[in-house]
Amino acid sequence: MFDQGPHAVLRRDGVCIVLKTPTDEMPQVEYWGADFGLSPDEAALTQLDAMTLRITPPNEKPDAALRPSLLPQGAEAFAGRPGLEAYRGGRPVFVRWTSVTTFLAAEDRETEATAITVAAEDSVNKVRLNLKLSLKKGGLAMVEQTVSNIDGANGGENSENGPLTVNWLESTMPMPRRADTLTQFTGRWPLEKQPRTAAMPSGSVTRECRHGKTSHESPWMFIASDGEPKWASGEVWACHLAWSGNQTYRIDNLPPHETLIGAGELLGPGEIQLAAGESYEAPQVCFSYSATGLDGMAARFHTWLRSLPKHVSSPRPFTINTWEAVYFNHDEATLIKLADRAASIGVERFVLDDGWFHERRDDTRGLGDWVVDPEVWPNGLDNLAKHVHDLGMQFGLWFEPEMVNLDSDCAREHPDWILATPEAVPYREDVSYRTQYVLDLANPAAYEHVRGQMAALVEQLGIDYIKWDHNRDVTEPVHNGRYGLHEQTEACYKLFDDLKSQFPKLEIESCSSGGARTDAGILQHADRIWGSDSNDPRDRVDIQRYTELVVPPEMIGAHVGPSPAHST
Repeated sequence: MFDQGPHAVLRRDGVCIVLKTPTDEMPQVEYWGADFGLSPDEAALTQLDAMTLRITPPNEKPDAALRPSLLPQGAEAFAGRPGLEAYRGGRPVFVRWTSVTTFLAAEDRETEATAITVAAEDSVNKVRLNLKLSLKKGGLAMVEQTVSNIDGANGGENSENGPLTVNWLESTMPMPRRADTLTQFTGRWPLEKQPRTAAMPSGSVTRECRHGKTSHESPWMFIASDGEPKWASGEVWACHLAWSGNQTYRIDNLPPHETLIGAGELLGPGEIQLAAGESYEAPQVCFSYSATGLDGMAARFHTWLRSLPKHVSSPRPFTINTWEAVYFNHDEATLIKLADRAASIGVERFVLDDGWFHERRDDTRGLGDWVVDPEVWPNGLDNLAKHVHDLGMQFGLWFEPEMVNLDSDCAREHPDWILATPEAVPYREDVSYRTQYVLDLANPAAYEHVRGQMAALVEQLGIDYIKWDHNRDVTEPVHNGRYGLHEQTEACYKLFDDLKSQFPKLEIESCSSGGARTDAGILQHADRIWGSDSNDPRDRVDIQRYTELVVPPEMIGAHVGPSPAHST
């Protein structure tokens, strides 16, 4: 298995991936790194086999998977964390592929192969896996996987063995042993993206994020390097999960195997239960190799993100946000004066922040009621929006669509729309969670409530820009009696897409108490992210630097704030 089957070669933008594709076995990545420069012939690839397999006579049959597959499993003698863990009817499911088919393809009009797709089936355990490894524009490698329960599906009959429960489905790529250093990240509000570099840990090691979003203390990414990572030189192998929910990052550094780096969605207990014919699509996992340090690694992410179809591609306008000017003290005359002053110094976008909607006089009320408060705004927001537009500026408005206060018409009329068990509402009194709860957007009625109210205001006021906030952790999310964070995250993405589809010129910035939801998942739906609530230039320069390891600078919003900065 380990040295059988033809080679498959993917090449793009200075990166090369060489795979072995044995018959009815999962392909194995033999090499991931700098492009060879010339198309390697079979003789050269045979030499690569000998260099990488690390087996000598008389040990013709190894006791371990010297070269783990694209989905490493115990069945192939891999002793690390399996790529898939699942069970059915209380019994573990250890996949053993009875058929595997691979296809090479050239994407984006490339002349050479840039992607390999794998269709694998286990006819005994009734499991199908579809996997795609591709090199995106800029040389960024991406793995996409879907697992399906085919028990009874082929014959149209219901499963007799119960649903297939998926504990996790993760993606990995191999690294050479010279990658002896690991950089990950921590942080807090408002000090995100703080790097932590240490020796590569031994064994199978995971780092989890359970905040219900990318979070301030997120691992953000795993960066392996040959020695301390440098900005403009040296080799790095990086992994980033393009997902805005809970996460697992992983390293498998075990003596018998090649070292693996990877990630996947951290699923809740029993969250993914697949009935016959149903599938689970795991989030995309991005892998960036660079021979020119962190700068080269970041450039691959930037090139790919810039290549994605965007509704809005204009240069970022010079923006004023009203939050630190008035906080909740909204008054039409004051804000019109602020708009006049802003326009006089060349501001191009005027954003009205929190405090404009029903009974929102502080942060304990009103979330979920996305209608203008007539007490504070007796003329509505129409006069302000028209005045801003007449001054030649864009008009923006703040929303927190995924949240609800108990002191709101929404929660009073629909307590069942809260993403929690009934006994968890209200929460214990000594924990504030900003007096917010999560609105269950996977509930169609709750989703339509929010979408409808937002769309009505965008249309009525001619809103050009939404500042979209997400200010609390998502803990114990229960939807229809099941753990519901995956569905909630997907519903959030859908709300972004639906609004931007209805209003093609609308621009949306994703914010989450600053930089707590900054990932390549949300950036496939939002136009930019908010890097941090810190406007302190000393702290912000580091936050910007490390956020830009993934996010292009023009996709990161930033403010000039007062001095001294209130956050520090």
